[in-house]
Amino acid sequence: MVQQPQIPPQLPQPPVPPSQSLLARLLTLRFVIILIGAYTVVIICTSSWINIKIFGDDGDKINLNEIIDHSRVDQNELELRLRYMERRISYLNKKPDVDVGIDGQYSVFIDQCYFYEEPKYIYCLCMFKDAKQMSIVGDTAIIIGYWNSWAGPANNKYLKMKYSNGDTCWNGPARSLIVTFECGIENQIVNVQEPNRCQYTITFKTPLLCAKAITEELLDKHEEL
Repeated sequence: MVQQPQIPPQLPQPPVPPSQSLLARLLTLRFVIILIGAYTVVIICTSSWINIKIFGDDGDKINLNEIIDHSRVDQNELELRLRYMERRISYLNKKPDVDVGIDGQYSVFIDQCYFYEEPKYIYCLCMFKDAKQMSIVGDTAIIIGYWNSWAGPANNKYLKMKYSNGDTCWNGPARSLIVTFECGIENQIVNVQEPNRCQYTITFKTPLLCAKAITEELLDKHEEL
């Protein structure tokens, strides 16, 4: 009986790290953007010294300006994708210990603190760390909560933050805080409440909760003011 040659088993290939896969796509995008940019420049330069009409297959005239506009739109769309992938790669290469969103969008809050002043108190909210209530008159500070978790609804848990295990109230529970995010022109605290004893709420405005069109509308109104 003739023995069949044994084929050595193939070793499984190690998975490609997400950051390397995205990096390859990022380099491809960069190359495409450069090509589109060069194409746009050539067309613009050509149209600046000669009046040209380009004919399609069906004989219809295509205005040169329309081609330029389309190429610019394509380039802008690719540049938006490029910025997203750059942010994604940066997040994967330097992933923080806390959950900063599916795409790492909340990483901009790391090591950031925000203040809100009232007649009696100044509130200090340090993202992913703690929150304080500081008395203006007595110069005392109380911890109203330490970062605990995201606390939004099931369809989007990133709409709210939960801070807990703050300083204990006199004959009461430990202080706690819920931070609710809303769409706004800039990152800022707009409201602080204590609806129940030792239970605080903060409303926080951020562009991260705004769609692109809404953000541009808010920016226009802000510039008018």
